[in-house]
Amino acid sequence: MSFKDKAFLITGGCTGIGFATARHLLAEGAKVAVTDIAQATVDRAVAELAGGDRVIGLAGDAANTKAMAAVVAETASRFGQLDGLVASAGIRQRSVAITELTDDVWDEVIRVNLRGVFVSCRAAVPHLIASQGAIVTVSSLSADVGRLEQTAYCASKAGVAQFSRALSLELAQYNVRVNTVCPGSIDTPMVRKAQEQDGPQTLRDRVEGSPARFRAGIPLRRIGEPQDLADLIGFLLSSSAKHITGQAINIDGGESVI
Repeated sequence: MSFKDKAFLITGGCTGIGFATARHLLAEGAKVAVTDIAQATVDRAVAELAGGDRVIGLAGDAANTKAMAAVVAETASRFGQLDGLVASAGIRQRSVAITELTDDVWDEVIRVNLRGVFVSCRAAVPHLIASQGAIVTVSSLSADVGRLEQTAYCASKAGVAQFSRALSLELAQYNVRVNTVCPGSIDTPMVRKAQEQDGPQTLRDRVEGSPARFRAGIPLRRIGEPQDLADLIGFLLSSSAKHITGQAINIDGGESVI
């Protein structure tokens, strides 16, 4: 598929799934803006993407209304249009029992993972109506599958999936499509952080299963790669998916089948 003359904004586009998606879209001819809250992370990503004038990096908090309004406006101004948004900014919750889950941790997980999707979509929608573009939000398998000691994260990702379904109905009249990808375990900084926070056995428990963690394992016997998500996101943004909207698609090595 070709994205020549198309322009996209990717929140959380400097690492993990967002970065792989940016690289994928650039390879298909797109113009891409990537965001992260830290300027140093943005600068490093832009240098690694090496897309010349087809890539810009913008520091901004995806959950901050003013910051995202500025990011969207700058993207549309620099590229002359906005054809798609990938809302992939997110953080994980360290596994903790509900009695030990603080207000601050709950609020931050909901703020980044759910409010960030709302704020970025709200800012982008007027431009996407003009271009009849598309939105892809990044939720998680945890939107549908409960995870032990991950109440804030599961709630935030379930919110993303349902928000996206509702938004797809609202924007259908403008021919703007909204879909969600729901990754299982993917080889990203978030999974590596899980190993640091919850122990080195975390990855084994995810792949092989763990009765103690209520995990059944991954039938394909491996975690996914960020490119697996980038391929799917690229498809959902493309004209090949012109009759697909309101869907939440698992990409999890078969974990959701069990």
